[in-house]
Amino acid sequence: MLKWLRKYNTYILVVGGCLLMVAFLLQGTLTELSRRGVIGGTIMRVDGETYGMERYARLAAEYHAIGRLLGRQEMLPLVGAGESDIHWILLTREAERAGMIGGVNDGREYMGELAADLAEIFATNVARQRGQFFPNPADIEATRVTILDSMTTGLPRIAGETRMTEEQIFKALAKLRGVLRMQNAYASSLRYSDRRLVSTARKFNDAAEVDYVLIPAERELGSATEPDAGAIAAHYEKFKGTPKGEGALGIGYTLPQRVKLEWLTLDRMLIESSVTVDPIEVEKRLLKWYPTGRPPEGIKIEDERARIEREVRTETADRVMATATQAIRAEITKALRTLEPDGEYHKLGSDWSSRMPRLESLRTIVAQRVAEAHGVTLVLPAVAVRDRDWMEEGDLTGAEGFGRSFLRRGSSAIRVQEVVFGVREIAGNNDFVVQVGVPSMEPLTDGVGNRYFFTVLDARKTSPPDTMDEIKPQIVKDIKRLAGFEALKAKQAGLVNLANAQGLEALSAAPSDATGDAAVTLRVQQATVSRERVMAADPSLDTESFRNAVMDLAEPMDPTVDVATLEAAKRTGSAAIDKGLGVAVFRIKKLAPLTIETYRQSHGRILQSMMQEEINPTVESSPFSLRAMEERFNVVYEQQQRREKEEAAKSGEPSKSS
Repeated sequence: MLKWLRKYNTYILVVGGCLLMVAFLLQGTLTELSRRGVIGGTIMRVDGETYGMERYARLAAEYHAIGRLLGRQEMLPLVGAGESDIHWILLTREAERAGMIGGVNDGREYMGELAADLAEIFATNVARQRGQFFPNPADIEATRVTILDSMTTGLPRIAGETRMTEEQIFKALAKLRGVLRMQNAYASSLRYSDRRLVSTARKFNDAAEVDYVLIPAERELGSATEPDAGAIAAHYEKFKGTPKGEGALGIGYTLPQRVKLEWLTLDRMLIESSVTVDPIEVEKRLLKWYPTGRPPEGIKIEDERARIEREVRTETADRVMATATQAIRAEITKALRTLEPDGEYHKLGSDWSSRMPRLESLRTIVAQRVAEAHGVTLVLPAVAVRDRDWMEEGDLTGAEGFGRSFLRRGSSAIRVQEVVFGVREIAGNNDFVVQVGVPSMEPLTDGVGNRYFFTVLDARKTSPPDTMDEIKPQIVKDIKRLAGFEALKAKQAGLVNLANAQGLEALSAAPSDATGDAAVTLRVQQATVSRERVMAADPSLDTESFRNAVMDLAEPMDPTVDVATLEAAKRTGSAAIDKGLGVAVFRIKKLAPLTIETYRQSHGRILQSMMQEEINPTVESSPFSLRAMEERFNVVYEQQQRREKEEAAKSGEPSKSS
């Protein structure tokens, strides 16, 4: 046997090698077939057509590539791409079958059109924040140029991230354009009369400019009685499930997500000011630049020496920042080594609160390490501790320095609010790996180069307060405000009479015996009002009751007559503002009726709004909603079908999808 093996060893090696190669190739082929959905890996079936893993992944990549091009995935539904990658697949499938999708050049052209559409959306939002009905065309154009430039320069990066070519991304944009063609073809199937268009345009554009005084319920707090324990408890039960600031009366005790925090600031400018520049190092660099000791004509040696001093100071500050960052991370890591890991997080023992590294205690260590490494004496880094009161997102935004910081991830800058409220106890497991009681390992930074380490000391999801007593003073005040609001409404006619006799200014002054909130002097303010919206400094004024009160008074007036010449009683009115708990007394000073120019400008938007109301009042009723398309095309998800079959096998009944 041994002789036989020696004789034929060459053939054995060749044949064995071939078999190994076949096995290797077969394994890859099986894997590829599985990935393609030929052998397993089916994601879903649409009208009996199978979508395997590879096909699904390729189509889903188009959806996510467009999301990256827009800057945020949340923008995808706004531009008609659907609410998910599955929705995108169904929409593009339908548009393709309808012959609505062009080629690569169609997508390349559409990128500019998409930038223009987004620019109009953004500029319109900015205009409304400024109290304007329409955006400035120059603002739209500037925004369009910025968006298009961002899309163009970001295209190669997005192609790499999604493993697509730029042509494939343009093809995806062509698909999006085709989806919009399909939806527009459906929407434009309706026709509207000129009379109806003008009537709707008037609803949006007929407006009146008014002066007003908003009298708050606080003016009547002096006459409100103290509520007893039963009234307080009943009031709390009624409103505890309403989000703070919402509801018909603007009263609610369900608090938004909130945290308690501390953060340590490595102040870049303070560190630079602590650095003493070595004059010998400056002279060395100066001689390296100018070996003769004389710069060329027109350059002063003093200016060059100052430039090199700044350069040395900046480089030293960079090294100090790096050392300080490493020192903080090392101390955090040392403390975390005593904990058992829980995936990317840690299991915190019952005694962790007593052992947790507080940022206050790290200040001295940072200064010591920097002094040892660089000979720089640092002012101890500042630490802010907010552990008494809860911080909501708005409070965090207002925190000086820290509230404007962000987390660098590649080319992305993630706002501090997203990182902090991405804490595990609120948002669950995620890429930020932030946990209550564990200092952050990744520092945040801001526009001037400061770095911030933070610890979330406690966190709560959206929920009522832990106890009613926590907000009892606010509950008592709200009960009194409600009583004051009812008293104000009873005086409404008298307030209008006073304004007619003495002007709106007579309502501004507080009563002589008023104290506290009731003694605040009010201001006469201005607003622009239509049937659809109110442009005013106080958003609580934008209510149907106020809009209708103003427009009901304005509509009979002759727009060719100067309103200011009419007697005060004919142009003065009032409205109860439920959400603001107050009464607004107003006086019309100017009419702004619909003009031919305005009608022409707003014609497209009005038509689109009417189509929206006529055809698609809700997302669920749209024929292009995900739910409607799933039903229309008999979409069956493989995992769901498998689960139904297993449940049917256990119960002995046929499954729904069999």
